[in-house]
Amino acid sequence: MFAEGQATPDSPSALVAASYDETRDVLTFDFYNGRIELARKTIWEVRDADPTQLREIDVQPDRHGISIDALDVDIWVPGLIAEEFGFLFARANGCKAKGHTSEKKARASALNGRLGGRPKTKKANSGRA
Repeated sequence: MFAEGQATPDSPSALVAASYDETRDVLTFDFYNGRIELARKTIWEVRDADPTQLREIDVQPDRHGISIDALDVDIWVPGLIAEEFGFLFARANGCKAKGHTSEKKARASALNGRLGGRPKTKKANSGRA
């Protein structure tokens, strides 16, 4: 049994290995169910690192992070992936929904417009004289 917070060996988010490919300038993260490669220059923690400093990358015991002793850097890989890919998914979802609204919202908006639009907001009294 694994302690709370640790990845089980077959967890999709559990790292198996991490390495740096100097010829392609990418960090490779191997998981139980696949691999993700990220360009070194997109990862701010290692962007300015000398390639020789990236020769030894250790997977942390919880299998969610990596340590690079030569740089004194620890990186939580789920956060890194969310940081690198999250905006792509957010952008894709935003583009997909852009300009679309439900029929109910469209009817309510049209009715509100015929009634003069949104009511004016009243300024809160700040209590100042």
